[in-house]
Amino acid sequence: MLWKDIMISFRHAGNGTNLLLIHGLFGMGINLNSISRFLSKNFSVYSIDLSEHGKSSWIPSQDIRIYGEILMNWLE
Repeated sequence: MLWKDIMISFRHAGNGTNLLLIHGLFGMGINLNSISRFLSKNFSVYSIDLSEHGKSSWIPSQDIRIYGEILMNWLE
C-alpha cells in the first residue's frame, strides 16, 4: 500500500508559524480545539487525526512506524 495515498483529516486555524498538534491514544484532532483556539492567536495551527482516528483513512496495520511514514508524507 502506498502510504502517501492515505487521507489525513485535519483542522486549521490561525496564521503565522506552522504548529502541528497530534492527539493522544484513543483521541482525535477535534479534542484539541480549545488548545488550537488559544494557540491560533500567534500560530498557524494544524490539528490532525492520525490514521484510524476521526475522519482519517483506516489502514490494515496498526504500527507506529507506519503512522510516522503517513505523517511524514502528509507534512511534505
